[in-house]
Amino acid sequence: MDKKYWVPALEKSNLVLQAISEQPSSLKLIDLSKRLGINKSSMFSLLATMEALDWVVREEDATYSLGSKLGYIGNAFFKQFSLIDRFRKEASVTKHVIKETIQLAKLERNEVLYLAKEEMPSPVRLSSEPGIKYPAHATALGKAMLAWVAEPELGALYASETLDPCLTPHTLQQRSDLIRQLEDERLRVRLAGSGHGLLLCGCSGSFRQREGRRGDQLLHVPARMGGEAGAGPA
Repeated sequence: MDKKYWVPALEKSNLVLQAISEQPSSLKLIDLSKRLGINKSSMFSLLATMEALDWVVREEDATYSLGSKLGYIGNAFFKQFSLIDRFRKEASVTKHVIKETIQLAKLERNEVLYLAKEEMPSPVRLSSEPGIKYPAHATALGKAMLAWVAEPELGALYASETLDPCLTPHTLQQRSDLIRQLEDERLRVRLAGSGHGLLLCGCSGSFRQREGRRGDQLLHVPARMGGEAGAGPA
């Protein structure tokens, strides 16, 4: 591109967002300033503007993470394509590489709706099928998505201490137990992202449907070791 029309402030903003995306909740203003060679005054203005636009979030410890607006924009990009068709195309190949069944699901309030599945032959078959719903608190997949629901919304979804329904002897029955497991899930994902080698069973992200309701989608790969399979009631 001809630098004649280059906007330096946008380039700096892009560098800041890239740095934060690589180390979310780790970098403070001074860290970003030193790493990117941007003076503190300019960095303060950039971060303040991006925070007002919901591009970044300033955490309680003064570090920064990506904001919800970037999630919305990113998901708008993917909505240009047929999500389920794209999933089937990619998962039909990937399942043979990782030798695991892969599922696509979304969170609808306190339930998990299974959207698609590419299955690998296995002695243990996953009980979930596209179109089936399970209580989110009763599946590992559901809890992986609930872990990233905002606290006020989570409180509204689970106003009672008792969790219903109880599908198996292993299903969580107390909200306090659910909250503790969600905290553990967030920690596990952060540690996996920081390179500590823990197993990450899936990846999740938020999106807005055409009518404006919020939902969550999750691509799920069952773990062979170290946790629930998560594809059916637990």
